[in-house]
Amino acid sequence: MTSRTFLRFFTSSSNIRMSDLPTSFGPKPTASASARPPPPPATFAHSSYPLIIDLFTSLLPPAPHHLPILYHTPRKSNAPVNKLILSVTPTSGVYAGLTPRTAVFLHRPWALERRRLFVGNLVLTSHQRLDEVLTTGYNLALMDSLGLGAGSGANEGAEEGSTGGRGEIVGYKGDPERKMGVVFPVPDNLSGRTVVEWREALEKEFEGLEGDNFEDLLGTDSSIPASTPISTTAEEEKDQLAKSVTIADLPAPKYIACMNAFEPTIIDRLRYILSNASPDPDNPHDSPLNSLSSPTADPMPVNPSSILYITGEPRPLGLETAKSLQMPTLFVGHNRSEVWAIKWLAQQARQKLGDGVEVIVVDEEEVVPPKPEKPAKAPRPKKDGARGGHTGRKRKSEEKQAQETKPRGSERDEAPSSCS
Repeated sequence: MTSRTFLRFFTSSSNIRMSDLPTSFGPKPTASASARPPPPPATFAHSSYPLIIDLFTSLLPPAPHHLPILYHTPRKSNAPVNKLILSVTPTSGVYAGLTPRTAVFLHRPWALERRRLFVGNLVLTSHQRLDEVLTTGYNLALMDSLGLGAGSGANEGAEEGSTGGRGEIVGYKGDPERKMGVVFPVPDNLSGRTVVEWREALEKEFEGLEGDNFEDLLGTDSSIPASTPISTTAEEEKDQLAKSVTIADLPAPKYIACMNAFEPTIIDRLRYILSNASPDPDNPHDSPLNSLSSPTADPMPVNPSSILYITGEPRPLGLETAKSLQMPTLFVGHNRSEVWAIKWLAQQARQKLGDGVEVIVVDEEEVVPPKPEKPAKAPRPKKDGARGGHTGRKRKSEEKQAQETKPRGSERDEAPSSCS
């Protein structure tokens, strides 16, 4: 029985006409429903993906050759966000905190397991730009936190040419726009702060430090020439010990430099900038620092011991240069500076996104899984025989080698004589 035959049978058995049946299955539109205006387009909430993307793009604008800020895009982008997770790497705590409405920011995202994400998760990243402007380098936010008047933003600072201006080092390893560091003169209200007090301020800011080179600067007196003979008597040793430098005797810094590398070439460029920017090293506020990347005139001598050099990790060549120049240096540690950057970004996100988004910082050590060992290959079975076998070929080669090494004339000596 076809469907139309069934309908005729159904209508004949009941008092229903064929004209009363709908031509298509589904709810019959009414006059009021058809006159209803179409629904408005979906609008993003104040805590939406576009707002979060704009926030991180403004704080860490990527260059064309940088890793794109959108590392993983969700399939559904119109859902509001109620959680933002920030971490250096994708650790177990990041995956444990995921919900379908979570956005994630990672500094080093390469180990991300995309299969563990929800359909609506957004993952943002910034590697090169974050290293430049939020670790030990061109970190104006850190300098502002230390009281050097650098401004409140990661890419904003004091106006060039104003009192308390900054000096910049730009360009490194084939990238002419890469920002390598910034240097500020110490303001008058902090001019009496010693290197020990600056170290304490850095330890509080980063919740610890990797170390310093103060021990390399102790026990030496720059006023004594290098050609001075070593003391041998007890009285001379006592006098020499009295002249030795202690940490408290190190001069108060006049410049604070935050640099992304610790090598002789970067240190030399820093000294050139300071020499050209300030005619009188003893009065750095008479002439503000300018944004110079190369020397334009013969540099004026600047005492390197008046520069406090802040960087990430110690390097052998940098340690030798700093020791020869008697330049105090503080080592923050690369991972510690990355965590500082993540926490600073979280603070900015809380201020911009408000209470509608829960901002979480995951500070865990990255667990690198060990590489699986390759199974040992089983030895191939040896085939005996003269034809095609390994043993046969080896026996032939040994016999041939023995014949080649046999001295000439030995066959005549071994042959029996036919004469009796």
